[in-house]
Amino acid sequence: MGCDYMNEFYVLANSFGDRKTSSTDFLPSDFVAIGDAPKCPLCGKYIGMCPLVGKVAVDLEIWNDSADDVCFGPGDEVLFSLRLKNAFEFAQLKGTTFRTVEVGKVKSHKRGKPIIPPYYLTNISRSRAIVDATASGIEWDGNVDCEECHLDGIIKRFKKIVLLPGSWSGEDIFFARGLPGIIITSKKFHAISDSIGLPSDLMIPIGKFSVDYYPCTR
Repeated sequence: MGCDYMNEFYVLANSFGDRKTSSTDFLPSDFVAIGDAPKCPLCGKYIGMCPLVGKVAVDLEIWNDSADDVCFGPGDEVLFSLRLKNAFEFAQLKGTTFRTVEVGKVKSHKRGKPIIPPYYLTNISRSRAIVDATASGIEWDGNVDCEECHLDGIIKRFKKIVLLPGSWSGEDIFFARGLPGIIITSKKFHAISDSIGLPSDLMIPIGKFSVDYYPCTR
């Protein structure tokens, strides 16, 4: 039987256009190279999106007076501000490495010049943690047939995230097996995020996080 760890893990949630919690987006600059998407070592299915490789430069779009501490882009990588990176490293958290980022074009939707902090690109770990598909209410277009990646077909929707007890390998920010693209964080990460004033809606308890990718196909 799974355990949802409601008080232990959170989703670092892309707000999907909700400018109250996420007001800075990024795109790789035109000259940035794109690498190969990661694959499951057992079955060969794709388990993530293509990473940025080589020198990293990004263009920003900002909707508030200053840029966010966490910025989402088109792939699995996100940007951390210098102060969030420093807080992460000071607390000796685990689960990502950082690469420096050069900021190119900045499009601001507010008057005045926005404040742009130094940014770092994250390389988020793929944990040994496994999502309990049944307890999470995951509906698939296909059947899960790989014991390593726990993926097959397309995920239509899920009601919450439940991790199998004992499967988590200790990261403070990670992707779990069976649910690609969803960034999960630990209670420790939530604590440092709260300490530096990240929006509370950015961190959603996994037991309360649900997605319906195909709301018209029920």
